[in-house]
Amino acid sequence: MKKLFFLTIFLFLCGVALYYYDPFKIFTIDNQEVRELLETDYEIDLPEEMETKQEDKQLTDNEYRFLHGIKPKQEMKEVTVDSIISDYEQSLLQLKEQVDDKLNHLMELAYEDYQKQKKEGKGNLVTLYLKYQKAIDELEENTDQSFAEVYEKLVEELEKHQFDVAEAEKLKDQYEEMKEKTRQVMFNKVMDKFEV
Repeated sequence: MKKLFFLTIFLFLCGVALYYYDPFKIFTIDNQEVRELLETDYEIDLPEEMETKQEDKQLTDNEYRFLHGIKPKQEMKEVTVDSIISDYEQSLLQLKEQVDDKLNHLMELAYEDYQKQKKEGKGNLVTLYLKYQKAIDELEENTDQSFAEVYEKLVEELEKHQFDVAEAEKLKDQYEEMKEKTRQVMFNKVMDKFEV
């Protein structure tokens, strides 16, 4: 019984080592397009950057008003916790759109890879899943890093206006909910696409 237990543990560890180190390149994606997709950074406009773009637009509007003898607009926006979080929700929506695009593209590449393997008589969904799961994990890690940057800026903004930084948890909760919904949607798409 002890031998069977140790043999099971040994085989499990060998399987884990094979999966993560992949010396035979069984689970490694050799598609350059997938590599580029994973290495492309997200482009997210943070509220400060959005304001700068609006101020640039405002400058041209103010110049126009100056030339025509009209007083420049002076609009003051009241800063509240909800207004700050709302601004950062826009950044979260940008991130979600880019994640959806990358996941859809990754699924298309996986499907093309599967069709190619199927024609060669090597179509194996388990191996394909394991290969692309690594890519999805890497994409999720990159997404988490991008969200962490947005979240950090939100906390800084709340501190700057002397609001409770715990309010930033609302955005974190939205992000976690977004990830869960995205997983479910992608799972359903994969099940339909690969007819599993």
